[in-house]
Amino acid sequence: MNEQVSNSVFLAEQVKQEEHPGYMLEEKSYLAFKHAVDFLISLCALILLMPLGLLVAIFIKLTSPSGSVIFVQERVGRYCQPFSMYKFRTMHNDSEQHGPQFAIKADPRVIPFGSFLRKFRIDELPQFINVLKGQMSIIGPRPEQVAFVSKFKEEIPRYSIAI
Repeated sequence: MNEQVSNSVFLAEQVKQEEHPGYMLEEKSYLAFKHAVDFLISLCALILLMPLGLLVAIFIKLTSPSGSVIFVQERVGRYCQPFSMYKFRTMHNDSEQHGPQFAIKADPRVIPFGSFLRKFRIDELPQFINVLKGQMSIIGPRPEQVAFVSKFKEEIPRYSIAI
């Protein structure tokens, strides 16, 4: 996995220069405003949703005592920059022992309380931390796993431009 992340970092500069020739021309005031709005919304959301987050953490520990409450996964963000994305854990610890995979309906890897969290997207609340850190935006492309980005680049024309 580290090799994939290293390749991602190396490719990030190439993507910026080759496929995003106008990336430096983006209006700085717009980006500063967007980041400020993202930051304020995320800060408010984290403060307001803290009690819900605490309840979710308790339920995760009660229904699946082994493992952490927060799941951390390497994802690829803007300009193919890798970062660690946070989510509430909804699957068993060894769920990716056979490599990254897309979730399926009635996935056996999901913990008992996990399907509820996924259905209502509650598992994604910790991503507000990523938004506070400037790694994600509230509105924008979905950060994907490193392995999937490599596959999508091969299969989807001009995929790199979208991220």
